[in-house]
Amino acid sequence: MIGQHQVRVLATALTPNEQGVFNGCLNTLNLLGNSLGDDGRAAILAALEHSKSLTSVCGIPPNATELNLRNKLLTSEDAKLLVGELAFNGRLSTLNLLGNNLGDDDRAAVLAALEHSKSLTSVCGIPPNATELNLRNNLLTSEDAKLLAGELACNGRLSTLNVLGNNLGDDGRAAVLAALEHSKSLTSVCGIPPKATAALVSGLRLEDVKLLAGELVYNKTLLTLRLIGSAIGPIAAKALALAFTPNEQGGFNGCLNTLNLLGNNLGDDGRAAILAVLEHSKSLTSVCGIPPKATKFHFEGYELRGKDREDVKLLAGELVFNRCLHTLNLGAREIDVEGAKALAAALTPNERGMFNGTLNTLIIQNNKLCEKEECGKRTYDESGIKALAEALIFNKSLNTLDLSYNQIGNEGANALAVALTPNAEGVFNKSLNTLCLTGNKIGKEGAKALAAALTPNDQGVFNGSLNTLDLERNNIGPEGAKALADALAPNAAGVFNTSLSTLNLGTNRIGPEGAKALAVALTPNAEGVFNTSLNTLILKTNQIGSEGAKALAVALTPNAEGVCNGSVNTLDLADNEIGSEGAKALAATLTPNTVAALNLSLNTLKLNGNYLGDKDKSALWEAVATHPNAATARARRAVTTLPFDFDFFGIDEATFFESDFVNPPYSDIENFPEYEEVD
Repeated sequence: MIGQHQVRVLATALTPNEQGVFNGCLNTLNLLGNSLGDDGRAAILAALEHSKSLTSVCGIPPNATELNLRNKLLTSEDAKLLVGELAFNGRLSTLNLLGNNLGDDDRAAVLAALEHSKSLTSVCGIPPNATELNLRNNLLTSEDAKLLAGELACNGRLSTLNVLGNNLGDDGRAAVLAALEHSKSLTSVCGIPPKATAALVSGLRLEDVKLLAGELVYNKTLLTLRLIGSAIGPIAAKALALAFTPNEQGGFNGCLNTLNLLGNNLGDDGRAAILAVLEHSKSLTSVCGIPPKATKFHFEGYELRGKDREDVKLLAGELVFNRCLHTLNLGAREIDVEGAKALAAALTPNERGMFNGTLNTLIIQNNKLCEKEECGKRTYDESGIKALAEALIFNKSLNTLDLSYNQIGNEGANALAVALTPNAEGVFNKSLNTLCLTGNKIGKEGAKALAAALTPNDQGVFNGSLNTLDLERNNIGPEGAKALADALAPNAAGVFNTSLSTLNLGTNRIGPEGAKALAVALTPNAEGVFNTSLNTLILKTNQIGSEGAKALAVALTPNAEGVCNGSVNTLDLADNEIGSEGAKALAATLTPNTVAALNLSLNTLKLNGNYLGDKDKSALWEAVATHPNAATARARRAVTTLPFDFDFFGIDEATFFESDFVNPPYSDIENFPEYEEVD
């Protein structure tokens, strides 16, 4: 190692002696890593200043414009020597001193040299004229951040910097954010493009969230921010919440309207902090990625996975403050018992009396609402569906609930029936008009419970709001069908359910007996009274056979007085093993009888997938051809939309009972933002 004495001797060799002799050949000398001392350093720099051949004492090649000294373990002595040389170097434009842990004094000296140099533009390796720089996951330290922040004060070109994934520390982070605040060109230190309105940032650690939160205070353009796969915990969530709360200088983010924190582990405290921000913010409308003023939303892909429970709890908390959303589709989100309870809580007043009173369509099909996992085993637990049912008793906004394919069983059906049935005080849900329970294994007992809610009691009171009930694929059997038929049929006092207009009992094994029971409800009794509210009846795939078809035909065929059921306009009997006798009976309903009467209400009859021969088909076509509502059978094939639509032969194979609410659009907001993904 060269010391102070040796370097002075070296400097002497580079300076003309009394005879004018000196070294005029050497152009590059590297004295970094030595202890030159103040006098030695001054001597060698003086030699550099006056030499006509020597261009560097720090190993900088002649005419070099770039020098990378990153992670070179430079000492304070080295920094001072380098600063001294920079005063004479008019060629170097880019120098990289990151990773050298320069002290405060040395850093200040380097930055002063940068400020006064006419050629040097960076001491952090930033290329001249660069507008973007990605230093993510670059092992930057607090000292590096301070050096970088100091340079940014002089840099008027850089607009986007990314220092996420580093260990800046509190001081380093504060320095970088201060530079961001005062810079006229820099708009981000987290890699968010200038003027971006939507950004996606992933893989954040606690340090990164703190930096991002600090940046958001100064960001005035970002409207949508998605933070996925970042494992944001309670502490990070609280740090993020601070971005929306006025700091000591009164600064906060008042621009962002959509934040997506799904897929993180906020915990109770973190979630509470974020939801408190959502409640009081004048700009932020969602922390689950729901666009502002959206009235319909459908979670898709890997967003909102109920098995983590955190996502559902966050969404449930948000729903309490959401006043725009009318339709929410949570289909196939793996929502379990705890998730069901969280959603129920959003529909029920909390301790402060707050709840969601705007949502009218909730789709939770194909989830696990009655499933609880304990010790690696999945068991049935009805507490979640019971919580949702109890919420229905109070909630007056929800009118469509789709719980299809959740295996709620007869216990779940019983719980829902309780909510729909007038209690001793006459209290029950009066807003729900559509209930979908397809594929829930409610069985005959579940069907009986629901039927009881629809059946007028001794005072003639019954649930008069439900108009659509979908019980497809529930194995209710003939007993379940009979219970529902009794609810529809006039009682001894001539009172019957006048609200239910659509009943789907497809694929329930009701057989001929179940069809007969339903036919009784639809057939005028001795007093000429019959159910006049049901207009859509789906009985496909129920093995009702010709016997069941004939019973239904009786209800639809004018009697001797010319009276018949005039309310049913859609009857689906597809795949029911109906033969020739059943086809003849159904054709008769459309053909004038001896009193010249015929059924004028039925306009859709599904018979595809049955045992119909050519004669049966001809008879049905003839009935269509001569019916007043259809001029010719040819019109059926020529016109795609007819008020009188018979589908005998599977011409239209579209699945029946597909409702608008089953698969709503992702959002009703046009031009959904395209995210700028941050590397």
